[in-house]
Amino acid sequence: MDYNLIQDAKNKIYNSELIKFVSSEKIENAFSKIHTFNNINDLLEAYGRPDYDNERLEGFNRKGESYLGPYATAHTAIHEVLHTLSSQFDYNGHRIVNGIAGDGILRFSDQVNEGITDYLTCKISGESPRNYIQGHKLFAKLEPIMAKYTKNPDILMQMYITNDVEFMKNFLNYFGKENTFEELYDGFLFKRDNEIDELIKPVEKNVNKYVKRMVRKGKLTEFANRFRNIFSKNKVKALPSGNYQVKKRDLQMNKHQQFTNYYNQNNFPSMVVKDDEKAYILYNDANKVNEQNGNENYEKLLD
Repeated sequence: MDYNLIQDAKNKIYNSELIKFVSSEKIENAFSKIHTFNNINDLLEAYGRPDYDNERLEGFNRKGESYLGPYATAHTAIHEVLHTLSSQFDYNGHRIVNGIAGDGILRFSDQVNEGITDYLTCKISGESPRNYIQGHKLFAKLEPIMAKYTKNPDILMQMYITNDVEFMKNFLNYFGKENTFEELYDGFLFKRDNEIDELIKPVEKNVNKYVKRMVRKGKLTEFANRFRNIFSKNKVKALPSGNYQVKKRDLQMNKHQQFTNYYNQNNFPSMVVKDDEKAYILYNDANKVNEQNGNENYEKLLD
């Protein structure tokens, strides 16, 4: 075993987004629990499957310790170390929390977890995926959607390291069809690419609609604040606070509060650029329409 491989894996981890969520002490501790084997038969014996010959076993992780064989690369070491860093163990060393596998009741939860583990590993190692291809396809589709919603480019790593399977579940079931999470986790390895696409496309569509709506609401808030700042010196009556109608879609957002802590609509930049004269005219017209016809026409005027 080339021990430069271990150092290479460690260097890549220290230059990745992982260090935002895991201390160097935990990383060093995980690397101290790596066992290497120069002979594949010794690795297979440690694995408990001396007859394992369907494919080349590169390594495995058990009780938070990593075992690497002669076919391992830096990618293998990172993959197994990620398993250690994303797990929780009981007093006897048994793994009780494993990435985003959840409680393990759903049939292929472990395979979904292997998929995200190897997807994140590829991002760190720079190597091409050679295992868990279905999982790579899934998270390559989910990552930009989740990042767009949360405004967090590291959302997958954060979710994985913090074992936030509840976010995964709420996100998929809220923005997708009912029980998208359960259907995905329970039938993952039996689903073809087009069937997974059918589950993910509604999620992407609804996230895009949600973000667009939040941008629009942010613009309305920007208008109101801008008007107040511009005309306060002239003692112009400000837009009344709390005068907007509460819509059904806004009430529906309330049940989604359990995981909106990742999201901050104030992060959206305003695209509104108006000179004072135009703003003054728009402000007065908007107030008149708002008072006469209610919030719906007011929103249309500002659109």
